[in-house]
Amino acid sequence: MKNKKYFFVFIVAISLIITLYMVFQEKEIKRDSMNKEPNITTVERTVEERRVEVNIDERFEIDRDQLAFETNKEGQLQATYILTNNVQKEEKRIMYAIIEEDISPLMMEINGEKTRYHIFTVPKQGEVKVDFTLSGLPKGKHVVYIYSEKYIDNKTFDELEKVQSQKIFAHSYFSLYVQNNNNNNNLAKFEDSFKPVTKIEESHEGDMISLFLYKDQELSTEVSSIEEKKYYLLINNYLEFELKGHLYLFSDYNAEKLEQILVPANSKAVLPVNLENHKAKESIRFILLGEPTEKPDTPFPVRLMHNSMRIPIK
Repeated sequence: MKNKKYFFVFIVAISLIITLYMVFQEKEIKRDSMNKEPNITTVERTVEERRVEVNIDERFEIDRDQLAFETNKEGQLQATYILTNNVQKEEKRIMYAIIEEDISPLMMEINGEKTRYHIFTVPKQGEVKVDFTLSGLPKGKHVVYIYSEKYIDNKTFDELEKVQSQKIFAHSYFSLYVQNNNNNNNLAKFEDSFKPVTKIEESHEGDMISLFLYKDQELSTEVSSIEEKKYYLLINNYLEFELKGHLYLFSDYNAEKLEQILVPANSKAVLPVNLENHKAKESIRFILLGEPTEKPDTPFPVRLMHNSMRIPIK
């Protein structure tokens, strides 16, 4: 029987994300010049595994099955973020967080440093444990999202590696009740209205990328870098239910709210977006946080997330 004096750390089930990335690298095999056979191009296939876990101490537990937690009386939540890699190279990861229906900066404290996001190095084979503290949240019940993605090195000349880095993204979420009476922070509440988006065709099978940015309404040219003001966002909702969603633009790693939309089930839908006032210096990413319009029979709050690649600013 476990000693109750020690903290029992559990893994939030929904936040366990295992992503497999297939990295394809082309290599030219040059034959001896005396050999009359032509050059041969082969494709090497490598499986990369990235595992993300959020561990929250039982001191903060309300109901594990409902992903429900609460802060201490000072309004703080302490947890551990664990990243495990089995990849080809050491890599840098960025970690940040938001509250649903709010774009206020959510400050995270790691190793005494309190800021909007943190960058750390993960070995190519092994794990990193990051202890973090959330504080300063408005009193009440919230849904908290923890994100991590690969840091993109713009000095990398390997275009294939850049594209793969743009796709690498992980998220976790949980319900958090903040019980700090001394906190005067308030949410930037949004209007409770959602705009329907038009279905253009049936969705295709789901992938880790489900938001795509195009230059034209005909969806003929996908955007590789941001240089204009107006684009068209293709939403691939491959799920079998309608989504009520909050669409965010992450300028670098700061959230900007764009739209509140209703996305039909099993649909590909298009939404015009205006990036005239974006504040990004290096890159952007779209994230759609959604929940079913008809609540499913589950003990925990169901949230679905669609995301785009991280797109550089030209």
